[in-house]
Amino acid sequence: MIRSLASSLIFSCAILLGTFSAPATALAEHGKSTGRFHRDGVITAIGLGSITVTHDDGQEIDYSTSALNGGDDGSVIVKGRLPLSFVGPGMVLRVFAKMSPMGKVQEAADEVAYVNDQTEELDLERTDDQGMYEIVGKVIRVTGSGMLLQVPKSRLAKQGRVELATKDDAQIVFDMPTLDRVAVEDTVQSMMGATYEGGVNVITEITIELSPHRKQKAKPLTRTDQLLQKYAYLSDENMDRPRKVKLKHFNLHTDISPLQTKVLGMKLDSMHDVVYRYLKKCPQQRIECKIVADATNWVNAPNLPQAQVDSGDDHDEVLQAAYHAFCKSTFGGGGPKWYCDGMSLMANYWELKDKKVSVDPEIVAYLKSNPTMTLASAISDSNFGSDDSCKNKAASWALCCMMIHNANYSKEFRTLGINMMKGQPDSFELRFQDQMAEINFEYRQFLKNLEIGYRPDLCQWNWKVTPKKLFGADMVSTNVNSRAGWQATKVEVVAQQTYEYVAQGQWQTNPQSEASTASGADGQGRLIGTIFSDYRLSQPILLGERGTFVAQTDGQLFLRCDDRWNQIEDNKGRLKVFVRKAQ
Repeated sequence: MIRSLASSLIFSCAILLGTFSAPATALAEHGKSTGRFHRDGVITAIGLGSITVTHDDGQEIDYSTSALNGGDDGSVIVKGRLPLSFVGPGMVLRVFAKMSPMGKVQEAADEVAYVNDQTEELDLERTDDQGMYEIVGKVIRVTGSGMLLQVPKSRLAKQGRVELATKDDAQIVFDMPTLDRVAVEDTVQSMMGATYEGGVNVITEITIELSPHRKQKAKPLTRTDQLLQKYAYLSDENMDRPRKVKLKHFNLHTDISPLQTKVLGMKLDSMHDVVYRYLKKCPQQRIECKIVADATNWVNAPNLPQAQVDSGDDHDEVLQAAYHAFCKSTFGGGGPKWYCDGMSLMANYWELKDKKVSVDPEIVAYLKSNPTMTLASAISDSNFGSDDSCKNKAASWALCCMMIHNANYSKEFRTLGINMMKGQPDSFELRFQDQMAEINFEYRQFLKNLEIGYRPDLCQWNWKVTPKKLFGADMVSTNVNSRAGWQATKVEVVAQQTYEYVAQGQWQTNPQSEASTASGADGQGRLIGTIFSDYRLSQPILLGERGTFVAQTDGQLFLRCDDRWNQIEDNKGRLKVFVRKAQ
């Protein structure tokens, strides 16, 4: 039996759209009040610390949410229900379920409660003598019959995972004081507040009903937006004079706002930690940073320590400058410009234990629109500073990302980076002189298949499989994993020769769909092949459960599951494929 988590079928949401720890202070900042309001309407826009609402009379009015108090006083409440199609990896959920002594959930859940997208306080705790447990777990993936949750390791969950089955009509229940799941077209059932001089409308209480007809799955906020939302109670007004802020790894001397200082500080310390984990060394002292929002505030500033980072208030600019300072302080320098710029951009978006491509989508679009980029240009400093500097910086980031996450080269690339930063006689061409052709090929493939969420580690090339030509009744078998890119077979095909194949097994390319054979389903999951020859790939060969194909050229046969390159991470299953010459 699954315990009920909410009784109302109506989705009413009271949201946090930017908060202050002291509402009275926030209200006082707006000056003299000219009246009160109590209204309803429909949300037509959402911004940081504000919403736009259209009322029944057609008026579209902007409202500030700076006076909301984070829900602690009852002014902010989020409650409601959505279909489980809104559940995604990374969400932290709570569910009450009956479990067997072996850790198996015994009944399908009819509802789960959303906690947030950030908490690390996972739990698996017994609540009574009837085998009922409270599970607080992070969604690893959604399956066709439920979801897989990460929980603390225990006697019941030795691997730190629980498979939760859900009913077909199960729902996700919300009870939270955040903006994460509120969207345009949601209905404001009630909001109260005050109007101030200048026509500023400040909300003190709000209740929202989520539109049941929303067409898109709610998307979690970016990490920066999450931090801005979490600390929105801090003022976003720049200071009128510099101040010192002591972080875990940095000393900030800055006039930027308390809100931006908090968010930037967390991003700086996170960047420091991930670079330290990679390079295994870090500066012995805090890095001194001067971050300027308004130069006029610094005219009479007292003498400051020598700044290792001297930057404006753009977060990306500060993070990249901080990476340069990290390397200079630790190793004496940042290495050649291609490496320094590529790695600083890498560090800006890098997160621990996350191997997916994460970077500004504009960089991905820029790389995809310039298919002529080469390995030679990515490791050359000669073009930096020219009109093509942006292109080369993006290309160098792509190379660094691929080399770090590709086990064929990652260990040597790390050693190369440290040597170059120390000023030792080492270079990319020297260290990889025997692998330049392989790296150039994999780099071209990386650029061709690049998307946000792409996993270079799952798509790295296997150079160790030696193919052979087939004679007579020779037959070769290959296991093809759906959760990988092109996979080598031991088959060397001959141009114009016909080959027979049989593929056994099933795989799954969508956690919410049924498993399919090598023929695929709904345009996905089909077995396809390609021929590798002289560091080039042939056109894809459409295969299936069994059949024949004619080799387009001489070379080694590679196989894969046909799925979008940035979506193979959640695939499941593998096929066993047999190939021989047609008789």
